[in-house]
Amino acid sequence: MLTTTPTAVSFTTVPSHYESLREGSGDCGPSPEEIYRRVREIRASWGLEERIARRREAQNRFENLVEALCGGHAA
Repeated sequence: MLTTTPTAVSFTTVPSHYESLREGSGDCGPSPEEIYRRVREIRASWGLEERIARRREAQNRFENLVEALCGGHAA
């Protein structure tokens, strides 16, 4: 189910791979659904500039990871 607001569209269902994480986990921490809900709430509070800055930082970290794993031989 989709819910819409004037500025955003959000999914109210939890991706199916979160269900498989819950099975057999046996821990007492927050459920994958609860974590997913919290992450969505946090991301919804970000403005455009913050989303762009976070995306750039994530890209930089990913590139550094690939370089470290490939020993500088990444294309």
